[in-house]
Amino acid sequence: MQSAQAPAAHQAWSTGEPPTVTPATRAAGLATGSSFQDTQEIMRGLGYFILVDDSEIDEARVLLATRAHALAEGAGPAALAGLLADHRAGKLVSRHCVMPVTGGNADTNELASLVR
Repeated sequence: MQSAQAPAAHQAWSTGEPPTVTPATRAAGLATGSSFQDTQEIMRGLGYFILVDDSEIDEARVLLATRAHALAEGAGPAALAGLLADHRAGKLVSRHCVMPVTGGNADTNELASLVR
C-alpha cells in the first residue's frame, strides 16, 4: 500500500524504473519522492500493489482510533486502507490477515487531525 499522493514506489514497481516525484501526502511515513534499486528488487515479487488516497488513509486511521482504540501515525493505517479498498472492490481473497500498524512517529498535528 502506498499513498496516491506519493506514488514513487508504485511507479517503480509498475515500470521497473526508479522515478522521482514530489510527494504531497499527509502521511509523513509515506512521503518519499523516490524509489531505490534494492527496494525495487524486493517489490518485483509482489502480485499487486495498492495505491490509496490520503482520505482513505484518514478513514482507516479514524476506524483504528474509534474501533480498536489504537493511535496510528499517518503511514500506520495504510495497510488497513488498502484492505478496505480491496474489500469495497470485491477483491478480498481471505477473511484472515495480519497487518502492521505503527504509531510511534505520530506527531501532534497528525493526532489532532483525527478530531477534525
